[in-house]
Amino acid sequence: MTTSVDPDDDDSVRQSMEQMNNLAVTLCDEERYSEAEALLLDGLRVGEARLGGQDLDVARGRRSLGNVYRCWRRFSDAKANYLHALGAVETGTTPDHPEVAATYRDLAEMHRLQGEVAEAETYARRALAITASRLGTAHPDTAADSVTLAVLLAKQARYDEAEALLRQALTTFDAARGGASYMAAVAAHELGVLLADRGEADEAASLYCRSVAIKRHVLGPEHPEVAITLHNWALLAGATGQVEEARRLWADAEATLNARVATSGDRRPKDGMMNPAGEGAGDL
Repeated sequence: MTTSVDPDDDDSVRQSMEQMNNLAVTLCDEERYSEAEALLLDGLRVGEARLGGQDLDVARGRRSLGNVYRCWRRFSDAKANYLHALGAVETGTTPDHPEVAATYRDLAEMHRLQGEVAEAETYARRALAITASRLGTAHPDTAADSVTLAVLLAKQARYDEAEALLRQALTTFDAARGGASYMAAVAAHELGVLLADRGEADEAASLYCRSVAIKRHVLGPEHPEVAITLHNWALLAGATGQVEEARRLWADAEATLNARVATSGDRRPKDGMMNPAGEGAGDL
């Protein structure tokens, strides 16, 4: 456990499990999966002994362990823990509990990472239905779940459905948060991709610009996601004959990644990004 914990005191165990879950996220971000696994297994051992396997905090710990395995690409272990957590939450709460929706989101992401898009869609729809029922269709959390579903629909070439969800989500974000949340940036990026593929270059470029601005504000100017949107924007500029603009955006994307590597030691993406200028400058 992360701090001294009294295994005979419920509040102490719950507090320690919450700290454990938070630390596991940090360890995963640092790719220290074995340490995160050991930490969570230790916490679950104490939590299940004191609180029982159906307890909500224990279920959260089990879902956290599933997240570790998902990041570790141990998908069968991830699924087993997600389903374990889901069963506990459904038994101990109600079918529309937020923790049920959270577990559905995690299952959707696990299936997406494995290329199982139809299965991911099923869980994403379940999460969206719960959130919309609890909070209403105009809530930012509902919009965030809509963006997740839209991405999955786009991967299945269901572009009209995806576009409608993304536009509605952006409207909701604009009304609720001024359009400056991370999920608003994701929605703008994904809608830009759809419109670029349809040849609607002007609106796509505007959406990419918006996404880059939000990501720089929310994630920081050197975040890899900034570079990804800049790269897509550069491809669009190149495809529409704006060669100088494409070069500028390409250089900005490459500088963003290089700065990230220099300041944090992060590796550059394994999958290279194509230079839209086509001048042999190499892939990002």
